[in-house]
Amino acid sequence: MALNTFNEVVNYLDSFSYSDKSKAPGIIRENRLERMENLLKWIKNPEKDLKIIHLAGSKGKGSTATYLAILLKNKGYKTGLYLSPHVSDYRERFTLAGRFFDDDFLIETANLLKNLLIGFTNPAEYGSPLPSTFEIYTAYAYLLFKESGCTHAVIETGIGGRLDATNTTNSIASVILPIELEHTSILGDTIEKIAYEKSKIIKEHQVVFSASQAKEALNVIKTEAVNNNSKFYYFDDEIINFHSETLIKGEHLKFQLKAGSSFDLQLSVFGRKQAENIALAILIASKLNFLTAWGINELQRIIIKGRFMPLKINNVPVVIDVAHTKNSILSTASTFYSIYKNDVTVIFGALEGKDVTHMLETLISNFDNLIISQPGTFKKSNIEDIYSSALKLNTEKNILLIKDNKDALDTALKLNKPILITGSFYLAGPMLDIMEEHYGIKC
Repeated sequence: MALNTFNEVVNYLDSFSYSDKSKAPGIIRENRLERMENLLKWIKNPEKDLKIIHLAGSKGKGSTATYLAILLKNKGYKTGLYLSPHVSDYRERFTLAGRFFDDDFLIETANLLKNLLIGFTNPAEYGSPLPSTFEIYTAYAYLLFKESGCTHAVIETGIGGRLDATNTTNSIASVILPIELEHTSILGDTIEKIAYEKSKIIKEHQVVFSASQAKEALNVIKTEAVNNNSKFYYFDDEIINFHSETLIKGEHLKFQLKAGSSFDLQLSVFGRKQAENIALAILIASKLNFLTAWGINELQRIIIKGRFMPLKINNVPVVIDVAHTKNSILSTASTFYSIYKNDVTVIFGALEGKDVTHMLETLISNFDNLIISQPGTFKKSNIEDIYSSALKLNTEKNILLIKDNKDALDTALKLNKPILITGSFYLAGPMLDIMEEHYGIKC
């Protein structure tokens, strides 16, 4: 039966959800690359028509990928952008440099994929006979990009890198964003182990770029680049005189490339981390010869959904940020504090497996009012445990547990203080939906 609406497309793609959690991350994960290669071969390898820049890291992948796609587009390349997860709309996952495909094309391509998959099955030794949801979404993105005539694509990994479903392409460049402890049950319990997993997106004889890294991570990434005979560019070596300042209208960024070009930019995004991501994207575009004045101008105007996104409800400032690691929460809190100080309310929710303790320590040490709320139901989260941990860290602060997101937001608004909503993509999305539906805020 043909798919007739984009909602039907989403339901079809989500129907591939791997329900047997007893085997994850076992055989289905260990054979991830073979599974994805098998799937892509079956649908005639649409990814082989694309020049791909591939990104891994703990935080900043989506933002940096978006900036790179914008710079490629402004050089004149038709560029696909694949991100995950989305904030509030599935269309965010696969776009033309941030612009949604028309629904008719999304539906047409999904029907093409559905027809191509007739008769497809994985060998028994690969685990589940059908693709996982992430595998099918990745294949769908490649097919969208090929069918729309893209020449380039910027691809963000899902989890890790070595066994990620996106790690089956022969990319022209790899980009490693800052590495932190995350998904430790899957990727390993040290920075070195996680860096090993993420650095495995590096391919032979390509160009490799890295953001600023902890020494343990940098050593692993450098070694991987050397082993693959790849040219390596490191942020701290290539970008000099870096300075960013948070202003009420956005980040003021100044820096110089080691090669000589200087930049003085007034950004619309906020925070030093976003400034670093933009500087890294400019470095990459400079080295790969797709940097243009038009691209830089667009970088100064862009606001990325869910990344320190400033809104207002009844004159109460509200900022939504998808920070979900120790350092990204620290950066978000620092930026927010520089504008609003500590007399604010934070709504926080995090998924299981995240570094909740350190995130809570940062938030509680900077702000007086904290509401713990549920970050959706798609992935596991124990907010009762988060609430207990918060109380153990400080019993004098105003700390509440309000599971329902709308109730949490309503309670925060009654305090009539600036509000920061952070901790997870899966909290940001529902909160944006609530703001649109109940408060008429266009997000």
